[in-house]
Amino acid sequence: MSIENIAKYLQLEPEEVSKIVGEESSEENVKIKIEDGEKQEDEMLPGEKENEEKLENVQFADPDKIFEELETYVKLVGDGLSTALLITGQGGVGKSFTVKNTLEKKCGLVEGKDFVIQKGGITPAGLYNFLFRNYDKIVIFDDSDSVFNDIDSLNILKGALDTDPIRKISWQNMLAFQSDGMTHEEIEIEANKKQNARKHPSSFTFVGGAIFISNKTREFIAKKDDALLTRCNIIDITLSSQGIIKRMASVLNFIKIYATKQENGRPIDITKPEMIKEVFDYLKSDDFLKDPRLKGKTLNFRVLNKVYIFKYAGYKNWKELAFRAV
Repeated sequence: MSIENIAKYLQLEPEEVSKIVGEESSEENVKIKIEDGEKQEDEMLPGEKENEEKLENVQFADPDKIFEELETYVKLVGDGLSTALLITGQGGVGKSFTVKNTLEKKCGLVEGKDFVIQKGGITPAGLYNFLFRNYDKIVIFDDSDSVFNDIDSLNILKGALDTDPIRKISWQNMLAFQSDGMTHEEIEIEANKKQNARKHPSSFTFVGGAIFISNKTREFIAKKDDALLTRCNIIDITLSSQGIIKRMASVLNFIKIYATKQENGRPIDITKPEMIKEVFDYLKSDDFLKDPRLKGKTLNFRVLNKVYIFKYAGYKNWKELAFRAV
């Protein structure tokens, strides 16, 4: 076996192998045979192998182009030209930030008035009422993957995001008051009546848009209901550590970090640009990226946040703690 193949197998540099077998060794006289034997790797969880292969396939992807495409899709929803967008991929790469920033800065929309964000689990009944209350807004489901797991929720979403000009959603049960043929204003008046306090309209028209931000794969969601995907533009954000570093560099001046505690109900901004730059410079260095402890792990913005907190708190060993943050 050649020195180059040995180095590749052992995940070492060829120069390191040369030192082990002798400086004078040539490709021809190296007589080393490597037996595969029994692998001692930790057993991968379902989906992990596929995710690793996916990362390998995109390790040379340009994050600037990917996020430029993401902004384009978000703006289409924000401008009312597209009904829905599904964003999948690894966590901590800035999907949520990009969506909110694009809607505010490039579409001129205001959170609460023009778009709303739902985080965490939501029941079918909760989803139906959430869409009713925000019938004319862009609804963002951020890590709210429970909507993909329930058949009733999926049917509600398919009605809300249909390609028909009139997107009517219906839910007929014992708790519904009849609202067919009513305008939305008339439905709201009826819903506010005392006798309907615990009831919901039997139907209403949804005229807003939807953006789904999920760490689930497109394939996972398609298995739940492929018909929902046909109603969405879809983009996958999956980057290597090098891609994350490039993305961090492009938005470094816009990063804000807040303390977990608040003052008078307001977050405390603990951002120090020069400190963020120092932490970033370490995370992109060979000392960090080529350390064996980082093998098999992927960098993300949450790591930057965690390491910054170590540094901000005054821990002298913040660089060592960085490996525990990944």
